[in-house]
Amino acid sequence: MTKLSKALNNLGFRSQNHSSTIQSSDLQIHQAIIENLYFAGYFNEQLIWQAINLIGFDKNSKKTNQIWSETPQLAFLLMYKIIKKSGALQDNPKLFDSKYLLNHLFDENIFDIQDIEDFMVYLVCQNAFGRIPNQERSEIVPQVWMQIYQQQYLENAQKIGLIAAINPNFTKYDESWVMGAGRYRTTTRIKHLKQLIDSGIDVGKIRLLSGNRELWVEIDNIGDVAEAKNFMIKLAEKNHIKIDTKNPFITRNVLDSPRTYINYRIGETKKLTETLMMCEIYENIFGKSQATLIDDTSKKHRPTTQSTVENIAKYIFQNRFEEDGDLKNKPEVKVMIVSNQPYCERQKLTTKRVVEKIIHHHISKKIIFDEVGGSAFNSAVKSIHSEFAALMAEKFWQYTKKTAHSAKRKRTAQRMIFSARFKDISFIPPIPTSIIPSISYD
Repeated sequence: MTKLSKALNNLGFRSQNHSSTIQSSDLQIHQAIIENLYFAGYFNEQLIWQAINLIGFDKNSKKTNQIWSETPQLAFLLMYKIIKKSGALQDNPKLFDSKYLLNHLFDENIFDIQDIEDFMVYLVCQNAFGRIPNQERSEIVPQVWMQIYQQQYLENAQKIGLIAAINPNFTKYDESWVMGAGRYRTTTRIKHLKQLIDSGIDVGKIRLLSGNRELWVEIDNIGDVAEAKNFMIKLAEKNHIKIDTKNPFITRNVLDSPRTYINYRIGETKKLTETLMMCEIYENIFGKSQATLIDDTSKKHRPTTQSTVENIAKYIFQNRFEEDGDLKNKPEVKVMIVSNQPYCERQKLTTKRVVEKIIHHHISKKIIFDEVGGSAFNSAVKSIHSEFAALMAEKFWQYTKKTAHSAKRKRTAQRMIFSARFKDISFIPPIPTSIIPSISYD
């Protein structure tokens, strides 16, 4: 196994991790990742040079620490040699040899496995995530390459495990947690849960994980604006939320994107939220069937997978694991995470990390998290690519939190991920292009 393949394996990109209905080998997964990074243009000189310098940047001293066994210039030149020879610096996919790059990038002794892990995480997470804080997935602007290489990218994403539907591994669960989202994805998830129940799966207690986030028309991303507006007006009426009937909608610019919100009547304090939407969708599909709403009502942050899971973890501990809880003496608890592709694995990993942090300090109980969800065959590349970065960041958290690894890391996990990145590249010296012509490719 090559050093780059070993690093990707360590980060969790390997065949035995897949619960997808379509299986791929380690080699297929690793080549698919490399090819998609090529399509995205991430092997260009500027991004490689920035990554080499920034993953070792100390913002206190304003210098790049000596984290490589040799100089950043040598690290760049050795990488550039392989990247160039693989055909990654030109635009014809037929001339790009992903297997050569996978086999030979980081071959030299100056690169250890941790260097490679950190470099790959940084390269992906700093470039692919594509969202700024509080921006929604539907507001990501697609890049030109996403249209040019759409078919090849999606074929590779399927090999990585981001496309095909994921089926349940068990027939009986203690809990099922439906992850909150916009209306289209929420509807897809709740319908999928209903199909599983109808097929004979015992899903246990149903929890709807939602958040106190105000709705707007475009977050649906369904395409039919008139239908979305009609849904919101009816939802407001049902929940006795007073709106301006003469001018029911208003446009606000948020993060340079126009969003169409309900225009509330003067004096109205209630808002139309994701929580109300999720309850309405559940009722439309299940009728009055029982489900528990777990609502993230904090006004300090945008509701996320992590924040809603924190709420459900505390609720479950108090209501099912403590003295009078029905799961107190059960040694093993199965939880179904209801999502949809490409979000299934990342949301399961986030859930596992958050729940273990909150609950496992108090009990010695085995909790099995099993993700399920419909396919992403109709999803846009922009959403899948952004989610791939989020998945890699979560895998990196999982990997580095292990004591055997985290105690020896050269670089902190916070430095690798998108939200904590250092943005100033002014200190980086010019690319050592004067040495490039002298590189031998033999």
